[in-house]
Amino acid sequence: MFDARTDVERLLRAAVPAWSAPGFSATSTINRSVFDDPYRQGFGVLDGLVYRAGGTSVIVTNRELLVRWLGDVEKRDHRVSLSPSIAEAFQQDDIWSSALAIDSGAEIQYIMPATASSGTDIVTVALADFTQDIEYDKPPTDILAAVVRGDRVFIADETLKLVLPPAKLCDARVKYEQTQGWSAPIPPSEKGLRWDQAVRDYRACYARLLHDSAAFDAVRKQAQALVDRLR
Repeated sequence: MFDARTDVERLLRAAVPAWSAPGFSATSTINRSVFDDPYRQGFGVLDGLVYRAGGTSVIVTNRELLVRWLGDVEKRDHRVSLSPSIAEAFQQDDIWSSALAIDSGAEIQYIMPATASSGTDIVTVALADFTQDIEYDKPPTDILAAVVRGDRVFIADETLKLVLPPAKLCDARVKYEQTQGWSAPIPPSEKGLRWDQAVRDYRACYARLLHDSAAFDAVRKQAQALVDRLR
């Protein structure tokens, strides 16, 4: 009897060569595909092979599958809006939540500098947290890394080794919008815009403080080590 899921896995493994790196599992699982129930978590995620090592997971796919997925993801979920540009899309929250098949939303708080190895076309590294609620002051908990080298695409999520504190010096405007801003006699749409800007300002302030903190060098080294494994 024909098994659609088995056939998709066979085609996917033919399209995406196996990958190996020290510490990672020798075998991979497949990221759940369009054959999943559309009412369940994981429907429509990016097709690829998933490798794990402790607190790190890596999706390995190819450029064609990624480009097609970027073109289709908004059709499956009207709440998601992604740039068709690969480089720009990896700096947006939605790509991580949509690709990784998780039950919470990614919130990028800081784009990290990273050095790309020879032959790398795109590298993006971000510090982020995952949440189901609006938690503007939750510090980053994960390093997210995307590396595109020719036809190969790597999308990684690694737990931060350091526990970073929230930035209390940055939250005055957000607290104001939480308390007095919502009672202001202005249209709800404008209140929403003010809140969004306050959160962006908080994150920009947090990024400046993190960059100047004693923890930054350790975080940068962990991020660079992750990128160096994605080849």
